[in-house]
Amino acid sequence: MATIKLEIDKNTKFPQVVHTWELRKEGKKIVALSSSRAEGADRTVFPYREGFLFLYNSAHKKYAYFRDRVFQDFLDRNLLTTVKKQNPNQSYEVREHNSGDGHRSYKIETDGRVETVRDGGFFDGPPSREIGNACYSGDYTVTVSSASWVTLEEFSAMPGSHNFSKVLYTLEKIKNLKIA
Repeated sequence: MATIKLEIDKNTKFPQVVHTWELRKEGKKIVALSSSRAEGADRTVFPYREGFLFLYNSAHKKYAYFRDRVFQDFLDRNLLTTVKKQNPNQSYEVREHNSGDGHRSYKIETDGRVETVRDGGFFDGPPSREIGNACYSGDYTVTVSSASWVTLEEFSAMPGSHNFSKVLYTLEKIKNLKIA
């Protein structure tokens, strides 16, 4: 099952059932109860405020999380799937793949300096370097320095599935951040 995104505002009706989740309002809290036997919390509590509630349930895992409207708007505007509060100045290991079975490609963007190493070869890149769209498989180590943020975008297309993720790595406050 894909993640279900529910908008929460003053007009949201409770209780309601969404897939294996029951949502209730208890005072100033939203309670998400899961009847699934998958690994994860059966009961998750969030403050009742405007934003978005996300519900995930698969055969093996279940979880729920909440994002306020300002943060979710920032993610949507920048096509981000998540933010990791980590130092962006690090090495990123990526493995590209392109064959008859499908492909996986990556793109890294940053406001810092990028140095990329591939299979023993070496090349320097400008602050924004697209690594993807190769016609071969390859392992890359991308080292970023002097950056306040990095986005790592991954796209994979295999028979029957397409996945996209774009992760922002930063230690900066989101309200102060300007990304490309």
